Amino acid sequence: MKSTLLTKRVNKELHNLVSRKLSFSLIFISGLVTSGFCQNLSGDEICVSVEDQVNVRVSWAEADGMPANGYYKLFRSNGDPLGAYDDVTTIDVGDPLDWLDVPATPATGQVYCYIQGFSGADDLLFTSDTVSSIFLELGAVAGTLNSAAELEWNSPFLNGSGNGQFNIYRREEGEINETLIGSVPAAETTYRDTLYGFCVAPGEDLVSIEYRVSYQNNTCEMFSQYLSDAFQDLLGPVPPEVETVLIDPFTGDAIIYWYPVAAPDLEEYLIQQIPNPNNPDAINIGFVPAGTNEFEYGDASPTGPNNLVVIAFDGCGNDLSYEDIYTTMFLKWDYTQCDQTANLSWNPYEGWEEGIELYRLHVNNGIDDEIIEIGADETSYELEITPNLEYCIYLEAVSNGNQRASTSNMACFTTNYPSVIDYAYISSVSTVDNQNLQINLLQDSTGIGTTYELYRRRQGSQYQQITTLNQSTQELITYTDTDVDPQNTIYTYKFRIFDGCGQELFETNTGRNIVLNARKGNQELENIAEWNTYADWEEGALEYRLLRKLGSEMDYSEHEILGNDVQNYSENVEDFMEDEGEFCYQIIAVENENSYGVTGISESNTVCLTQDPLVWIPNAIVINGANDVFKPVAGFIDFESYEMEIRNRWGEKLFASNDVNDGWDGTFKGSPVREDMYLYIIVYRDGSGKSYVKQGPLYVFLDRAK
Repeated sequence: MKSTLLTKRVNKELHNLVSRKLSFSLIFISGLVTSGFCQNLSGDEICVSVEDQVNVRVSWAEADGMPANGYYKLFRSNGDPLGAYDDVTTIDVGDPLDWLDVPATPATGQVYCYIQGFSGADDLLFTSDTVSSIFLELGAVAGTLNSAAELEWNSPFLNGSGNGQFNIYRREEGEINETLIGSVPAAETTYRDTLYGFCVAPGEDLVSIEYRVSYQNNTCEMFSQYLSDAFQDLLGPVPPEVETVLIDPFTGDAIIYWYPVAAPDLEEYLIQQIPNPNNPDAINIGFVPAGTNEFEYGDASPTGPNNLVVIAFDGCGNDLSYEDIYTTMFLKWDYTQCDQTANLSWNPYEGWEEGIELYRLHVNNGIDDEIIEIGADETSYELEITPNLEYCIYLEAVSNGNQRASTSNMACFTTNYPSVIDYAYISSVSTVDNQNLQINLLQDSTGIGTTYELYRRRQGSQYQQITTLNQSTQELITYTDTDVDPQNTIYTYKFRIFDGCGQELFETNTGRNIVLNARKGNQELENIAEWNTYADWEEGALEYRLLRKLGSEMDYSEHEILGNDVQNYSENVEDFMEDEGEFCYQIIAVENENSYGVTGISESNTVCLTQDPLVWIPNAIVINGANDVFKPVAGFIDFESYEMEIRNRWGEKLFASNDVNDGWDGTFKGSPVREDMYLYIIVYRDGSGKSYVKQGPLYVFLDRAK
């Protein structure tokens, strides 16, 4: 986009000074009169408008003082204000002052025109200002993915005059009606148009949009040429600005409030939860329509801060994601009755540009309500408590601005003096669904406020804490560890036990999962299962039970009971050749009687192995002979998947069956086939579902002795 307005104005002055070939000495530049009785035509009185993309229509007002027998001459230059001007036409005073200039080229550049007025005696009375057509240039705004158009054009007045306005029109290519989409003052010659609502599906062509620009004043409206380009709406609304996020302390619901997005094609808002801001994999939790500026999330996490974002979508499904993650305050408490205090801590509220004025701690102990003001820079508070009461506390952050306050979760605890437990014992560690490990902790439920820190280590590594569990009213506490690989890795667990005052009491015994492996033995048709022993029960393991399930069976059944010192088992599976060949195993360790009166059971992972299919296929039959039926002998295959076809050398199907016991007797349509080579095609799957295709030649002979 091309020459600047300054360059255009300089060209105008040079043109006025140099290029006009006038034969009279009384010529004044830029609209000055050249005689005492005739008024020059200013640019505002001349209209140059593009019609039908290829023509220019020039019209002007009657100059004051023109004699009745006078006339006008119209001069035109295509594209060069300093070049030679063509004498286009002569129009007498009294005739319509309007001319359609067909040889003009307004689609390739500006068309420049000026008018001279003459007396009946051919005296030059004036030379008008030079006025050009409006030449429009169009392109996509950089970085908008063809979602915004950038228009630039010239002013029709080279001397910078004009007090009207430019109008911008738009329509889809091929449509008749156009829409006025904007106007700018005469001093502006650029415009950006964002294409809202022009939705383009993947693989579809972009939408062709036509533009033209007009200059409008009190005299006329002058139009540029039409110009088109391909566009689409890929720009989403700006990300919403969030006012406040909070937790309703009485319901536990998270609520997010935001300011409306001023987008003409706003369709809806998406609210997402970000479980981990350092790895922002978002979870969609709700959509609300445009016009709604708040959302209540009933499944907010009760165990930590909730990270929420709001994304605005337009009617084409576009969005610009979000700029910031907004986090609710999470109030944690650590009650230490031994010191008669409760230590409170929270993550600071962030998101208000004006900052926080103060925090208010709302405390209720069933007898009194108290509000404690805390400084904006504080993130912890030591609360003095009264024993044997139930406290419920929540935090409120107050903004320095006008935003609504943010509240935290409700933290409730009882200040009874904690009694200490007598025992805690890992009853078992078992594999669940081959993916998780379930740790069962047998506890003394008479304690109060006891906490259990669970530690885990892999073979050759150190213990690491993975979670903290609170005391349960049940005798057995169960925890499922999902961050494990129980099919391949042995894990050892232990608990560190703390009383209600946070003092460590003791460590439990350890518990170790059983990892079972299965493989084919060195002997033909042999399966071998191997496992590690369970550890550590008080009196050790009583026995190991081997469960087995064949591929055709739905459930496992007990196969063998083995001693507590056995770690492997082998079996010959020749008797199961008529099954699919898949064998699945599991080990269950049973605890010896312990001092707690509860027998632990530890289940290993399940593992399956598949014996290779055994398929013998003959290559010939003798009609009426000893081997007069062709069929394979098969074992360890999925017989439901079995298919066999016989075709002749021309590909014609002679026989088909899905029953392995159904063979071909060498006939077709009831008659024996001739001696020849034929093709068999046999398809089947093994016990794991792997497909096999066997094909080869089959020779058919006739027993001529019969």
